Amino acid sequence: MPDQDVPVLDGTVQSWTEQMLKALGLQPSEQGEPLVDGLDRVDRAPDWVAQFSKNYDALFPDLSQALKARLGDTSRMRLLDAMAVEEAASGDFDAAFRDLAQLRDLVAAALADGTTDLSDVAEDVIPFAKARLNWLKARAKMESEVGRLVAAIRTACAGVPELAAVAAQADALHLELERLDDRLVDALDAIANAPDTDARAPLKRQALDVIAAYRGTLSGGFFADVDADNGFVSVSVTSTAVSALDDIA
Repeated sequence: MPDQDVPVLDGTVQSWTEQMLKALGLQPSEQGEPLVDGLDRVDRAPDWVAQFSKNYDALFPDLSQALKARLGDTSRMRLLDAMAVEEAASGDFDAAFRDLAQLRDLVAAALADGTTDLSDVAEDVIPFAKARLNWLKARAKMESEVGRLVAAIRTACAGVPELAAVAAQADALHLELERLDDRLVDALDAIANAPDTDARAPLKRQALDVIAAYRGTLSGGFFADVDADNGFVSVSVTSTAVSALDDIA
């Protein structure tokens, strides 16, 4: 059940579309008003290639995130993405911008809602697919909580020469999360992709072993007191991980 990749163009969108226009014997106009802002109004711009590139490049990170996390109607996202790129390639920029605007709104709604699209996942593997996604969300929240702690440390140390070394080392706290590596994500992915129940049995045991190892990591060191006893700000790093692991196991 690997996620489908977001289409990758040869180079940047701008270089790709410029190559396409050159092959058709066309050149972007060098005259006219500055490029329009965003996609809410699509006026006639002097350089359609640059305008399409600018807006597509701005949308691409969020589109990639939504597709990889299977948020919202991913099938329609892929369709609109393919249509917009194909329309731009054929020079139909009115249609390209219309579909790109729809794609932008669809992606924004999906990221805001956070509901996972599992319509094409077999029913018996949905729990494992959901577990994988929930763990990824938990990891993202943990990164955010560590970021809050780092910011609090910097604020507390600002203007205090004796604490300059502490502030300088604050970013290293993010490295603690690397101890909760990709093993669980990989294990849950393997379970979801296994051909049948018999093949999933040993993979489940492997996933439980990883969870046990993670719980051991969470019981000591940095994770033992980061939430409430770090001396700077109350965060939810360890509690987020423990709650997510409890849901999986």
